[in-house]
Amino acid sequence: MTTNAFPRIGVLFVCTGNQCRSPIAAALLRARLDERGSPLTVESSGFMSEGVPPPREALETMWAVGVDLSGHRSRPLSPTTIGAADLIVGMTRQHVVEVTVMAPPEWERAFTFADLLRRAETVGPRQRIEAVREWVRRLHAGRLRSSLTGLPLSEDVSDPMGGRPKDYQRTREQLVGMTTRLAELLSPA
Repeated sequence: MTTNAFPRIGVLFVCTGNQCRSPIAAALLRARLDERGSPLTVESSGFMSEGVPPPREALETMWAVGVDLSGHRSRPLSPTTIGAADLIVGMTRQHVVEVTVMAPPEWERAFTFADLLRRAETVGPRQRIEAVREWVRRLHAGRLRSSLTGLPLSEDVSDPMGGRPKDYQRTREQLVGMTTRLAELLSPA
């Protein structure tokens, strides 16, 4: 439980600039959780900038699936934000490393997206009466910090920034599948 007045965050997505991957993932997960009637909050942050809108290509790729990101502005990650999150999901293993350098005690709640889903498939979905942080503790059980270096780079969610529209679409489709599965695990029917 946080000891400050910062609002509790159910799931916090993290990427480099908080302009493409993490806001796309947050919007997709929020939509999936809303469909399931889940009250969990979903936010996103990054390491670089503040107040920057998503690039046009990110907006267009999300408009194509009925999601409007035009109101999003990048937000910097802080130890306070990290501490408020029940689950922290990095788009790459480097993001998880940077989160744990910024807030070392929060290591147990920070995962790459692929590793989170793999562990959840083994541990099982969150139980109806189980707090998100309790489920995350089960996911973290037996995990070593050194395991981060063994995670395949091929599992990182690729950054489409500066790429072609099809790069943004490919990232969106990857995140559609991942967020759909995460919503099922976080809020089982």
